[in-house]
Amino acid sequence: MPNRGSSLSQARRDADGQIGDQVSQVNQLVSQIDTIQTQMKKSELSGEEASDLRDQRDQRIRELAKFVPISTVPGPQGAVSVLLDGGMSLVAAEGGNTPLGTQIDATSGMTRITRMSAGAAEDVTSRITSGSMGG
Repeated sequence: MPNRGSSLSQARRDADGQIGDQVSQVNQLVSQIDTIQTQMKKSELSGEEASDLRDQRDQRIRELAKFVPISTVPGPQGAVSVLLDGGMSLVAAEGGNTPLGTQIDATSGMTRITRMSAGAAEDVTSRITSGSMGG
């Protein structure tokens, strides 16, 4: 008969692994959105049409929304800021992005989702209320 404690430990490790994988996917999308917006600005400054790039960016934003609750705010030159629920920036319209991370809570042993803010890891787990990471 399997040990219930070891089964629970394995389930926690599996869940932590899934969280880590999803955080990596979110960070990849956040980086891609930022890169595409930089390309959009360069294209438009040189007088080229950037509608294909806008479509690519919008597709990445839709993919990101499957993981975490986000909103977008229009910015300069057709760029958007992508905000985590509660107004925390993931992608700045002006350029730059803030990736998520994970951290083990010393008290509970649970994996927490973090975002760097003013040089410190800020716990944003409670802000992720929907999407595949909200469950």
